[in-house]
Amino acid sequence: MKSKAIIIAGSVLLAMSSCSVVQQTATTLKSDASVRNFTVADLDVSPERIHYTMEPTKAEQRGGLSNIKRAAENKALKENGNSDVLVDPEFIIEQKRNFFGTKVSKITVSGHPAKYKNYRSLEDTVWSNPAFRGIPSIVVKKGSNREEDRIMKMLATSAPGKIYEEPAPRERRNPSGYNRIMLTYSPVYSTVTENGVKANKSNTHNAPGISYIHGFQLGHSLPLYLETGAGWSYGPKSNHLELMRISIPLLATYRFAIGQSGNFKISPYTGFNFALNPINDSKRMIDNGKSSGENFFQLGWQLGANFTYKRFNIQIGYTFDFMPLYKKSTNDYTSFYDEDEVSRDNKVTTGALTIGLGWEF
Repeated sequence: MKSKAIIIAGSVLLAMSSCSVVQQTATTLKSDASVRNFTVADLDVSPERIHYTMEPTKAEQRGGLSNIKRAAENKALKENGNSDVLVDPEFIIEQKRNFFGTKVSKITVSGHPAKYKNYRSLEDTVWSNPAFRGIPSIVVKKGSNREEDRIMKMLATSAPGKIYEEPAPRERRNPSGYNRIMLTYSPVYSTVTENGVKANKSNTHNAPGISYIHGFQLGHSLPLYLETGAGWSYGPKSNHLELMRISIPLLATYRFAIGQSGNFKISPYTGFNFALNPINDSKRMIDNGKSSGENFFQLGWQLGANFTYKRFNIQIGYTFDFMPLYKKSTNDYTSFYDEDEVSRDNKVTTGALTIGLGWEF
């Protein structure tokens, strides 16, 4: 019995010792630290300017214009001694336009190839010593940003380790201009004059349509463009008028870019509008259509503005027609016994508001 009691007591003590837990704590403190090693080098720039022309591949095209420029620079450097950087690059870009957008067909890059040499640590040169260069010493406090200020000041003022700031590439303007296709809605406002007196028969004739515009750039210094193209609209018979019109504008446009990105543009325009009227049933508005006097050709003046965000375009404009849509002069006598004739005009004059939604490419 004693041996059993001893065994049971030993087992209990062993179980209690195996369930004991030891806990320890420690205090940590966050310490900001960084390791910086600034290396500088000299840039050996070739005095001769190189030129390289390439036709971008489909893979390069998919990366966009900036990717095509980088590819042209890399290939130009490889062809000219595997240089490190191209100084003062300039690009000549040839583009082909189609209905779906613009494609770069050929690009030419020119610049001065350069190589880095004489790599060294910034702290190893005597020029980094502020006392040697007469620059007041800067006390660097741990945990502050003054250390970065000191390093950047030495980078900007050290002669052998001078940082070369590569100028931004200059892209030449594309003389091919731009294209715009647009769906339009044009309420045509007509005013009737009978026997020289303006009649109370004015009405509005709605004419939806479609138009195409191409903008030619005038010069390289100003964003001034000459726009021309063609537009078609048709208004079915309503209010005694059926009208189909083909318009050919000749407009001067100035394009203002808003913001640094240049994605949003405001383009006011003004100029002439030449209109052909293959369907013109305006005689019904005068004397119930008994006399013909419809004009097949009209000349007018346009003014308005285009609002473009990236490629999406909204147009608002108005056209004043100098020539009437219909004109018929009649001769009348002042009395039965008087032989003096009086000319009285019957005419329909028009003006049209244009609202359009389009795509620029």
